[in-house]
Amino acid sequence: MEGEPEQNASAPEGETPSSEDTLEKSIEIQEEATENSSSDQEPVSPDESKDSKKTKEVESKDSKKTKEVDSEDSEEVEEEVNFELKYSETSLDDILSVRKELYESSEEFRAQRDELNLKSQENIISRNSFNEKVKELMEAVETHRETRNTLNEKVAELKSGRKEATNKAEKLRQDFLDLKKSKFANSRLPPIFKIRKELKELEIKQMTTPLTTSKERGLVEKIGLLQQQIREYNEMLDSDSDVAEARSNYKDSEKSRKIILKEMNQTRQEAQREHDQMYRDLKKSRSTRKKADSYQRAFIKSKTEADEIHGAYIELLKEIQAIDRIIGDRRKATSSPGETTKTMASAEELYQKFLGGDKLTTNELMVIQKAGLL
Repeated sequence: MEGEPEQNASAPEGETPSSEDTLEKSIEIQEEATENSSSDQEPVSPDESKDSKKTKEVESKDSKKTKEVDSEDSEEVEEEVNFELKYSETSLDDILSVRKELYESSEEFRAQRDELNLKSQENIISRNSFNEKVKELMEAVETHRETRNTLNEKVAELKSGRKEATNKAEKLRQDFLDLKKSKFANSRLPPIFKIRKELKELEIKQMTTPLTTSKERGLVEKIGLLQQQIREYNEMLDSDSDVAEARSNYKDSEKSRKIILKEMNQTRQEAQREHDQMYRDLKKSRSTRKKADSYQRAFIKSKTEADEIHGAYIELLKEIQAIDRIIGDRRKATSSPGETTKTMASAEELYQKFLGGDKLTTNELMVIQKAGLL
């Protein structure tokens, strides 16, 4: 007999179930389902009362639909191919040839099913891997969002502090200017702002512009003159203690304002960096999620194809089992009494080996089973 197809029924450890055992179990399950479906529909007695008939006629539509579906399912379960009738006119040699072809086809289906199941597992692994990356990215997004929001709150606080510092510095500046004007009303104060601006421009020109010796000497003398004017201006302001104190207070307040402004700008930049990183991670998580979804679709497709092929594979196994029974019945019918006795003796011998714990092949187990010893 040809090699037997793969069996999916579970077996005790160390034993291999036969094809007949496996298929008979699956057929028995289907027969039990058919019997259960049929038992739900009890026959109506001809003596049933008219009241009972009227009660059945007024059953709810949902109940009727349910019974119709159950009836259709029962008919589908009961509808099976009669293989004995199908091969009744086929010769034994042709049946053996058909069995060989069916077995080869079943092996092809099994190989395709296993390949698709393996592909399904690979798709699941890839999908889970990408889903894990999505989870990590979304956690990073949430972390960046929280950090950004915290930094934005700090920016708002610093902005409020800067406004207060600006108002204070502006007030101290005005107080200093008013006091300076009143203290030095009769003095001709130099335009210090213009002097400092001009000095800065000349210093930049000295560092960036190539000059001849004479021009550079003249530039240096002019820079020295402006610096001297600034020193004289500061000395004049420092000569009055009230003006000097007002000027110092203004400079301190302006310094505090600049410190707050600098911290606010730095915090704002950090918040922007967190926001940009959050956006990049969010964008990456979306593309990663699309990859995970594509592997999920691939898994569903391969799994569906594997299930369809597995169904066709099971149908071939059923037909192979039926053919094995037909072959056994025909050989039994054509065998002589001596051969039958010889077969029984062989079956008994194999049965004794089975009881002794020897490992038997599938064909040997089938011989024992056909002899009625199992």
